[in-house]
Amino acid sequence: MLAAGAMWLAAAAHAQTETAIQQYLTQQFKGCSLYGYQENFRGTMPGAGQPVVIASYTIESCGGGNNYGRTVGVFYAANGKVRQFKQPAVPISGPDIDDRDGVTVQGDRITVRWSDYAPDDPRCCPSLKRTSSYRLVNGAIVPAG
Repeated sequence: MLAAGAMWLAAAAHAQTETAIQQYLTQQFKGCSLYGYQENFRGTMPGAGQPVVIASYTIESCGGGNNYGRTVGVFYAANGKVRQFKQPAVPISGPDIDDRDGVTVQGDRITVRWSDYAPDDPRCCPSLKRTSSYRLVNGAIVPAG
């Protein structure tokens, strides 16, 4: 029984490695490139039921185009495999790649700081900083009201 528990813990720990999460994302976004993966938080938080990894990443070049999107995901282990909390209807905008403090966790609240474009900004250079807050509820990431 003790050996079975140790095997489960080892499988769960492997499912939360950076490599395992990146492989999961690559499978979820076939035909796209994964860029700028960054772990923002690792630990327990209310609403998760188990340890989680919160990471930001960019998905780009889907179908060979010049499209991209930076987002934040919350990952956990289930049966030794990576799983992800369901995203809101509008995916969470992720922090800039060099913004190490762009995702913070305090209690049950995940706060994300991200760049946005003002109406006259060139497409290279968003000038606005925005923040959004979320919570984990019933297997999903939901806006914190």
